[in-house]
Amino acid sequence: MNKNTLSSPSLSPLPSPSHSPRRAAGALLLAALVLVSATGCGAARNTLDNPGHTLVDGLRGGDSDAALGEGDGSGDGTWGDDSSGGSADNGSTEGDIDSSELTADDGYPVYGERFGLSDDVPAVTNLDPALLDALRRAASAARADGGIEITLTAGWRSERYQRYLFQQAVHKYGSVQEASRWVMPGTTSKHLAGQAADVATVDAMEWLKSSGARFGLCQVYSNENWHYELTARKGVCPPLLTDSSGS
Repeated sequence: MNKNTLSSPSLSPLPSPSHSPRRAAGALLLAALVLVSATGCGAARNTLDNPGHTLVDGLRGGDSDAALGEGDGSGDGTWGDDSSGGSADNGSTEGDIDSSELTADDGYPVYGERFGLSDDVPAVTNLDPALLDALRRAASAARADGGIEITLTAGWRSERYQRYLFQQAVHKYGSVQEASRWVMPGTTSKHLAGQAADVATVDAMEWLKSSGARFGLCQVYSNENWHYELTARKGVCPPLLTDSSGS
């Protein structure tokens, strides 16, 4: 081997990019950021697709309770986290109710399902006949307009189910006063009389917002765009209430 060969640049060892600690760390960080971003976008899309369910699900305490999400304008907050029950400190003095006690006979979506307007379940069949008729007529028009299907996350509810939702709202929001902005306590919710329905999908909510009044259907609370009642008079809806606390 001669001196020229030993000094040849072509034989000098070069660092491999694949073994560079800095580049490897950078690649791992980039991959982690991509994963976090994708996860966040997915969660946001799910919330947008079905805000009503998100709310309800939260209140039910981890099932697919469509109640506590963000508020169940029906004054029935259908969102929530924990199903452990309330206490005198947080205003839940009626006795704790566990979601395992609730059945379809309470209007509870046992499997987190949406309700069709022809479903033979208490959540639908116990709705006020005038409200159910208006919803069905609106659904036919929405389907003809743009193939929009009107389904529900909530309709009629038992008092026990409503108490459970309020109990969960108190846990979620920390006080009876704040919980009342999203869920109505006791026997005050229109759902108990079958006079309110929570719409399941954003496209149906948007359609009803623009066209529901001609069927007598109106959004009632500004913070619950899924909650509809039969309140229109001569095709005109009354002004929105801020929330279910009555303001």
